[in-house]
Amino acid sequence: LIIIIIGSNKAISTSKIKKMIAIKKNRREKGSREEFIGSNPHSKGEHFSRSVSVFFDKSVARIITTIVMIIIIKVIVD
Repeated sequence: LIIIIIGSNKAISTSKIKKMIAIKKNRREKGSREEFIGSNPHSKGEHFSRSVSVFFDKSVARIITTIVMIIIIKVIVD
């Protein structure tokens, strides 16, 4: 008795593909991510999501700079 197998043994069934797609769509990322701060999500050079640096909005940065300047002037005058 000779059995001849015809076909590819590397073929993936459609149900397995659908299952893999569902797993990928329902995945959750581990760890915390910072808010989107304007970086290009596909850029290889920017690491905003894991960055230690703090980024401020322009108006907040201006207020902080003004407060620091006032404190420096008070120290110099006193």
